[in-house]
Amino acid sequence: IVDVTTAAQRARLRVHYLRAWELGRPFKYFVYLPPQPLEPGRTYPLMVVLHGLGGGPHGWLTLGGIHNLIDEAIASGKLPPCIVLMPSGRSGYWSNWADGRHRYGDMVVDLYLDAVRRMYPVAREPRKVALVGASMGGFGALSIGLQHPDLFGFIAAMSPTDMAFAVADSPRRKVYRNVFGTPPDAAAVERVNPRHLVQRGFGAPYQQFLMSYGSREGRRFGEGTELLYAAMRGRGMDAHLQRVEGTGHGWRSTWVHSHPWWLAALGSYWRRSTGPAAGVPASSP
Repeated sequence: IVDVTTAAQRARLRVHYLRAWELGRPFKYFVYLPPQPLEPGRTYPLMVVLHGLGGGPHGWLTLGGIHNLIDEAIASGKLPPCIVLMPSGRSGYWSNWADGRHRYGDMVVDLYLDAVRRMYPVAREPRKVALVGASMGGFGALSIGLQHPDLFGFIAAMSPTDMAFAVADSPRRKVYRNVFGTPPDAAAVERVNPRHLVQRGFGAPYQQFLMSYGSREGRRFGEGTELLYAAMRGRGMDAHLQRVEGTGHGWRSTWVHSHPWWLAALGSYWRRSTGPAAGVPASSP
């Protein structure tokens, strides 16, 4: 059950099903609309938020309280009215699996985006579309965003998984074998791992990247994010890093500190119409 605070908020939360029969089942997903009724002839920025491993789209509401933060940011003028898409990706790591059939990465860019565009007046310009994720979702946001700058301009990732470290540390873990084969194929890992994508030149100058992690997280989240940030800065990319001191991996620790930071940056990014984004608010661990 999704706990959305007020009746007015519940009225703005739409539940849909993606008929992804190629993946063997339909997927429930949510769309959260702006506080004011949609205006005819107007398009709205789109925010796509990806959940973590073992979670679902409801976590952004019940644990992250993202709806309240978005409403507050819109009311204060820090964020323009926007439409929020909360997809479900099960434990697919938002990636196309080695078996060639479970295409959880393509599901985001081909199926979910197409569905929300057909039903709602969302903007299509990449600078008006944000991709955000936590943990597995942070990996997905970075991996998909880097590979599709034609679709996503702003990418925020909280505690993103560095897949090279994750697979090296736990090569027998079932979810990694699902995605990358048995045993996991190192070349397949590098094809989608954000750090390696940056090293191979993926990404666009107009994209902005915000990444955060807690100082008590393992190397696949902490050290991996630091190396990714260094690779981005080495290429002159518009990347920003927040290290939250004394926190671990989860909604109530690191990520609750990160939400206001990346939301403020997103509002600033959306207010600019051309050129690379700048002026990211200072992080406040």
